[in-house]
Amino acid sequence: MNIDCPNCDNVLIGPPEVVGKKVKCTLCNHVFIAPEPVADDNLNDDTFSSWLEEDYEQSVQQEIAAHEEHERKLREMKSYQKSQKEKQLTDKDRAEKSNRKRRIPFKKPPVAPKPEVAKDSLSLDDDSLGDYAPALDDTNIDDIEISFIDEEAERKKRKESRLRKKQAKQHNPTLPEQTLTQINQWAGIQSDEGIQEYIPDADITHAEQGTAGIVLTSQRLCYRKYHHQGSVYLEDGEAMIQAKQEADSYTLSLFKGPTRQRMVRLSGPAFDQLKALLAPTKIKMKTK
Repeated sequence: MNIDCPNCDNVLIGPPEVVGKKVKCTLCNHVFIAPEPVADDNLNDDTFSSWLEEDYEQSVQQEIAAHEEHERKLREMKSYQKSQKEKQLTDKDRAEKSNRKRRIPFKKPPVAPKPEVAKDSLSLDDDSLGDYAPALDDTNIDDIEISFIDEEAERKKRKESRLRKKQAKQHNPTLPEQTLTQINQWAGIQSDEGIQEYIPDADITHAEQGTAGIVLTSQRLCYRKYHHQGSVYLEDGEAMIQAKQEADSYTLSLFKGPTRQRMVRLSGPAFDQLKALLAPTKIKMKTK
């Protein structure tokens, strides 16, 4: 249940058993008695529909336009800096830059010829051979170790290694490094949980992969779209995702107790994928 701090705007989350007991605000350290929760009788399907229809599309378009304007200014700034840098280069700098790009051929060092010894002059008893004379008298046949390679064991090791790599690839999808960096910035992936699946939001481009969408780890479901962001544990039986179908897409919202949070918008195939992934969890799904 949500508990509003009377001293500040902080909202605490606690079990129903905390009603009537002293609680301490985590933001301002104010101590107060937790009040009884106020039930919202008007929270129904009609209320949910009015929330979605208020000004959601207009705010999304404004944020997309602001993002595109920011990207355009960045491109113009980079182009201007590059042109200024080219203007400052002298003829000498251009010549040095051109020389660095040239390929320098690799020359092999000369190999010294090996000393040749006449075969007719070789003798096992001749001390003039030096290091070339075989020391047969000092060799003990029992000291020679012969190692055998177990080909069957080697094949088994290679097979197990391929199986482990295949299983790791199935549980950890191969995502670009930039996409993983974006996800870690807003999802806060812990060391004891790995990314199982990433489903991008329907309103982002391919170049914006990782900035918005749904991420499933071994423990949580994380979501983000613009300023809407949060996470819920897969074993949370109170969590419910409600989806409103609009043409060939679905707008999702997360309900937990009396609270509601907007999530993301998914395409039809992406929504079906999410339903299949959440089937073995305790998170419920409802479609309007």
